[in-house]
Amino acid sequence: MRNRTLAVLGTSALLLTACGSDGNGMAELSGPEVADRAATALEEAGSATISGEYSMDGQTEEIDLRLQGEDVSGTLSFGDVDVELTAVGGQVHVQAPGDFWAQQGLPEEFVGQLDGRWVTLPAEAAPDFAGLTLQGLADELRSPSDAQIQKGVAEDERDGEPVVVVQDDAGGALVVAGEDQPYPLELTSGEDEGTLTFGEFGEDQEITAPEDPLDLADLGG
Repeated sequence: MRNRTLAVLGTSALLLTACGSDGNGMAELSGPEVADRAATALEEAGSATISGEYSMDGQTEEIDLRLQGEDVSGTLSFGDVDVELTAVGGQVHVQAPGDFWAQQGLPEEFVGQLDGRWVTLPAEAAPDFAGLTLQGLADELRSPSDAQIQKGVAEDERDGEPVVVVQDDAGGALVVAGEDQPYPLELTSGEDEGTLTFGEFGEDQEITAPEDPLDLADLGG
């Protein structure tokens, strides 16, 4: 009886210790370490979504993307123009109204052919979209292109859940889950240049290439 009682007490102590644990340990790390753990968690999830606003050349743009490995699908908004994007197997396809193609400087006779059509971009254009992939975003979390991650880590809450917040020297911030997997939840650029929100980690995004896209190499043929 004594041994059984001790075993029960020991199990209870383990449960109490687990319940009282201090999250996932992110609050004890440095800022660069938190960013690295968040990037690794994103990579290991294999899929996610990202949405929000960002600033480019002084203009606020919107982004709403699904990420699955190296594949991407979703919408990029440039001013009043929405562009559908699908990248599968390293091949990038876009669907946009004629106004978008006119803004890119294409001749008027080609704009009509591209208006509303799925178009396959040349291979040399694919690297321009590499930053929108899961790996590209993870790389940006680890090493921001225009900022240096600061060492300090602050604890906070989002929707009642614990998070940690890492700042960079350009005024940006990375919010990371403080419990369970240290997923990146929010990425804010400095000087109010936009906030991107991550979600749906590890969920199947079912990204497929469009049917019968127009190859730009065949344009005008």
